[in-house]
Amino acid sequence: MPATRNETMPAPLLHAAPRHAILDRLAVRRAALLLSVLYVVALALIAFWPTPVDRAGHDALQRGLAWLQEHGAPGWLTYGMVEFASNIVLFIPAGLLVVVLAGARFWWLGPLGGLLGSAAIELGQLVLLPARTASPRDIVANTSGAVIGSILALLVFGVLALRSRRRVRRATASANARPARAR
Repeated sequence: MPATRNETMPAPLLHAAPRHAILDRLAVRRAALLLSVLYVVALALIAFWPTPVDRAGHDALQRGLAWLQEHGAPGWLTYGMVEFASNIVLFIPAGLLVVVLAGARFWWLGPLGGLLGSAAIELGQLVLLPARTASPRDIVANTSGAVIGSILALLVFGVLALRSRRRVRRATASANARPARAR
């Protein structure tokens, strides 16, 4: 009669690994929650600042891009492209943190949250901030960033799950390799 998993794996491995994994998950969730609060505060400051946040550096960025294009940079490297890419990067943490907090099964909440959050920001800018420009293009960029962040979180979860499975396989193989008396 084959031995059950509980009979082949030493008791310390059976109980310590899950408890350690639970504590690790709790620590990650706490850190993600703290980072989420900090991120939302920073995002609100950026989104609802009365004037465009890049106003001070706008001219310098334009000059820098012109210099780059004079020295061989591609023509598509424009202020609009830099702004679009910045909006994507700004929302990558949103997708990533939502997936970490909600879990991989609810990965779709990252892109959905990015879409809804971005739409709320753009509506707020349209209604409340006359010096700001609301743009559907920003909603597309922000949602794209949230999608990228969600995908990155799923990739990290996949790698961690693979490493965990390998660790358990090694521990089980090691326990099974010991003589019966040593178990």
